[in-house]
Amino acid sequence: MNLDDTGEHSGVAVDHSRTVLTPQLAALLGDANVLTGATSRRFYAQDVHGSGVLPLAVVRPGSVEELAAAVQLVTAAGAAVVARGGGMSYTDGYLPISENTVTFDTTRLNRIVEINPRDRYVTVECGVTWKALAEALAPHALRTPYWGPLSGLRATVGGALSQGSIFLGSGLHGPVQESLLALEVVLADGSLLKTGGAALAQGVPFFRHFGPDLSSLFTGDCGAFGIKVRATLRLIPAPAESCYLSFSLAEAEAVFARHATELERLGIDHGFLSCTVGGNGVLVEPCIYWPDARQAFHETVLDPAYLAKLPVFAENLPARQVVAQLRGELADLFAASGAASFQIGKLYRYRASLDAGTLAMLDALKRQLDPRGLMNPGVLGFAAPTV
Repeated sequence: MNLDDTGEHSGVAVDHSRTVLTPQLAALLGDANVLTGATSRRFYAQDVHGSGVLPLAVVRPGSVEELAAAVQLVTAAGAAVVARGGGMSYTDGYLPISENTVTFDTTRLNRIVEINPRDRYVTVECGVTWKALAEALAPHALRTPYWGPLSGLRATVGGALSQGSIFLGSGLHGPVQESLLALEVVLADGSLLKTGGAALAQGVPFFRHFGPDLSSLFTGDCGAFGIKVRATLRLIPAPAESCYLSFSLAEAEAVFARHATELERLGIDHGFLSCTVGGNGVLVEPCIYWPDARQAFHETVLDPAYLAKLPVFAENLPARQVVAQLRGELADLFAASGAASFQIGKLYRYRASLDAGTLAMLDALKRQLDPRGLMNPGVLGFAAPTV
């Protein structure tokens, strides 16, 4: 086990997991793929924006079978499971809320299983990055309709599906879900569920819709229902060129205008990413910038040569508080406007936006798939389990 330095734990459940569960995971996955040092756990408890509770351990399974066996061990021990892909999120989607949590780093599940140019599909393990997928498809002059978020150099296929991602290719082809043909998902008990074209006992996964669309249950779920391990996506000819548009965002700008004095005093700036979404809508993604100390996430993920060019700032708690308020007001604005959010995580007002009947069905589904509430507790507004 990686004991790069030590961290303190508390609670009977955590002590049991540390002394019993962690050695079991090391025996299954190998010492190098079970990280328990505080430095490693601190990094995996951070996303682009903030920090969560340090998990008990981080595991790095190297196959679907290893991941399924590890999930079964973790949930049988009563610990929570949080899946992490490339980590390029900013809405707390994979940040633990309980110390008795095991974070699953899926980036070793990085195999491209099959490229089928004739039937126009590609099957990958969900730790494959969008960059690696694009490079593998380039010799065939093919691509997926949606072909990655802005962070596609590091972002994974599974992460984008979990977040309902929108960006590259979305102008014509919509969010990532519209490119999906099939999924294989590890559920809370460690069993493997196949959906869409992968559920066909015979044939190939060339078509998604055969009976109820079970694939849709596991897209945009932030890992609340299971961990996606393999995905099959549609293929199209790579286009010869792309076009771009720009948009005015008056209502969102008004949120920043209300805080103009504070923003100027604290050096907080902002901008927006935007793109059309399949002719049905426009993506608005606020970007907020302020001087502050770097987190372990930034020091680890960003290229050292790039980091060396950036200024170093002291911790800026007043600015963080204002940024948190801005994020909350923007989330409220989007909910009140009837917007559909992606990368919901723990930030956007998902449950408050749903019809009562829909919410009841969602809660019933969660109880069926994850009766103990151990799959990424707190995400999508689901309550944390009581121990």
